[in-house]
Amino acid sequence: MIRRQDLEKGDALATPMHDATPFSFILETHRQVIPSDEPFESGGNDHGMNPYDLLASSLAACTAMTLRYYARHKNIELGFFQVKVNLTKQIDPDTGKTVHIFTRDLYFDKDLPIEQQEKYKEIVSKCPVHRALTGEIQITTIVNMQE
Repeated sequence: MIRRQDLEKGDALATPMHDATPFSFILETHRQVIPSDEPFESGGNDHGMNPYDLLASSLAACTAMTLRYYARHKNIELGFFQVKVNLTKQIDPDTGKTVHIFTRDLYFDKDLPIEQQEKYKEIVSKCPVHRALTGEIQITTIVNMQE
């Protein structure tokens, strides 16, 4: 089986915590480890964020990092700020398809002029996770057997 030290940049590995918890997994990259699980009401043990929480958190983290990078590059003092992302699902009545709606709120500890608010909206739309979610996505699944 795959070990964490075998992972490369860009790899993510999900490994069951143990058989007694059906939805509890350890998520690993080549440098980090975090738990993931479903909440109690969905049959999990609530040992970590569920996959949708992780997805929303990825957008929130990338947004915050992109905004901070921009501010540092432009020597702008952001002050204290937070990014909240809410992810909901709705069924499109015309197509019957599920639509995932991300609502991203930026919170600042000071008032910002309208021009600066608009600039920040423009900047955060350039975050790599935002671009990945709004761009074309292709997923390939390969089944491997351990020998």
